[in-house]
Amino acid sequence: MNVPPADDTPPVDTDPTPDEPIAPQPVSAFDRVQERSTAPEASEGVSWSWLAGLVFLILGVVSVWFWVNREPAAEEPDLYRLAVQVAPEFRPMEITDDPDQASTFLLEQFGLSLFPPELDGFDLIGVGPAELGSGVEVPAFRYDGANNSTVVVFMYDYILLDEAAELGVLRLAPEAYARLAEPEPVDSRRVDGSYVVSWRRRSTIFSAVAPGEAAVEQLLQSVRRAEL
Repeated sequence: MNVPPADDTPPVDTDPTPDEPIAPQPVSAFDRVQERSTAPEASEGVSWSWLAGLVFLILGVVSVWFWVNREPAAEEPDLYRLAVQVAPEFRPMEITDDPDQASTFLLEQFGLSLFPPELDGFDLIGVGPAELGSGVEVPAFRYDGANNSTVVVFMYDYILLDEAAELGVLRLAPEAYARLAEPEPVDSRRVDGSYVVSWRRRSTIFSAVAPGEAAVEQLLQSVRRAEL
């Protein structure tokens, strides 16, 4: 009987064996340097965008602040500032301490049937015209008080203000308008080193330019007592 020759081929192992883990490839020092140098670029771009936004925000806030606190433009002169400029140079045309005589002057020169303000502690010296703005002439009164203080009171009305504002030659600040519309129509503020006290008698407005705080306080007390 013939016996087949023995097969010397080793048996094939059909059981799958897990792949051996691949060892990580070494990274060169140059590659590591490149990775570090490129990583911050993204965050740097974000930082610049954030900084640019902050700058624009600051510029916007500053612009708004300057607009709110801006000075009156050349085409809209502020009445209070003009009054402060004119007051030191004012000289009465009619020298009188008699309110009736001053009232007659107002009627003859301006067609106004009004009397000068009664200001306790201040003596009426005279009345005359004063120019506020270009071509805007209003009545003004001079008073002398204690310690050689001089107060000049300008008189005008809402009709004159509307006409002057339309022509762009004179304006009363909106905050002063608002104060004079209140139940106690008195406005007081410091302007260019002087003080201006304004009050309303019906549709007529008086603005007094005073030299210091003591005169202002005395004016305010007198106005509230005699005029309102």
